[in-house]
Amino acid sequence: LKPISLSLVMKKEWMLNDEKLSRREISRLSNMVNRRRNPNDPSRLFSIFSILSSHSRQLPSPPSRHG
Repeated sequence: LKPISLSLVMKKEWMLNDEKLSRREISRLSNMVNRRRNPNDPSRLFSIFSILSSHSRQLPSPPSRHG
């Protein structure tokens, strides 16, 4: 085992966890939107898209291991 492998595993785990959390948040938000609006309303799709794009822009960087 190389010393870097553990931090790589931790980083991967962190990224997967973060992805899961943001997916859950997106589905929660889109469910709220769906409940409030007409299912045939095209702006419903746009609001889900804007939620998705804002999430991808604001991805935090993993905590650094310096120190």
